[in-house]
Amino acid sequence: MLSVVVDDHDLGVNYIIRGDDHLNNYFRQKFIYKHMNWKTPKYAHIPLIHGEDGAKLSKRHGAVNLIDLKNKGYLPDSIINNLILLGWSPKNQDNEIIQLQNIISNFKIESLSKSASIFSYKKLDYFNNYYLKLESNLNLFEDYCGSNIILEKFFKLDKEKLIRLFNIYKKDILTYHQIISIAEVYFANNFSKTVDENFQDDFNKNYNNFVKLINNINNWEYDNINLEIKEFIKKNNIKFPVLGKPIRYLLTNSLNGPSITDIFMILGKDQSLERLKRYKI
Repeated sequence: MLSVVVDDHDLGVNYIIRGDDHLNNYFRQKFIYKHMNWKTPKYAHIPLIHGEDGAKLSKRHGAVNLIDLKNKGYLPDSIINNLILLGWSPKNQDNEIIQLQNIISNFKIESLSKSASIFSYKKLDYFNNYYLKLESNLNLFEDYCGSNIILEKFFKLDKEKLIRLFNIYKKDILTYHQIISIAEVYFANNFSKTVDENFQDDFNKNYNNFVKLINNINNWEYDNINLEIKEFIKKNNIKFPVLGKPIRYLLTNSLNGPSITDIFMILGKDQSLERLKRYKI
């Protein structure tokens, strides 16, 4: 009780905002200020933040340290946006996305809720997905790559490829950290199928001709590749999933994911053909 008062006084602290579990401490500390003849700061005691189980937020609820959140790839704006809504919301706000400047302009401590708030990682993930998708935040992804050993290696190896990969997958990821396992698939030097898949006869029948088509594409641009694939499907009278899912699997070891045109754009022509040719009918 004594040391915190002395410390705050020496540092010139004039406004203390803390959890309401310290409310009783206010009366003890006020006496110290009074007897030392020091000016008493203003105090605000706000409801505690709880985990989704209703208990006081603690380490057992996961990474609650800002450094841990940063290492996982959570952006400052998403953390601030999530935290500010734990007990406060601006008037006349249609959605939960609140820019920092609007928070600064509209925040009034008197408007804080009197009841405890629940910290939800799902909500934090929602905000983080929103902010990491913004084109204006691409530099933050580049900064994160510089702080992560694996992504830094990929970034130095082929920056443009990693950026293409991120821009294609960013709508589906919640944190920057999730891009690591995705990037490892695309940057693998000795890529091979994880298991043998039995593809439909229609796929096997058209596979070699499709590889020839890809090999003959000289203008390696998204719209051109996409058009060539559509015309191939129409010409051979097959449904897209018959071709698309197996090709996606041969390129990434997954039947699900972005369009095969997107995957071709990430890998580039040479690496795409190299992976496709490993499949033998």
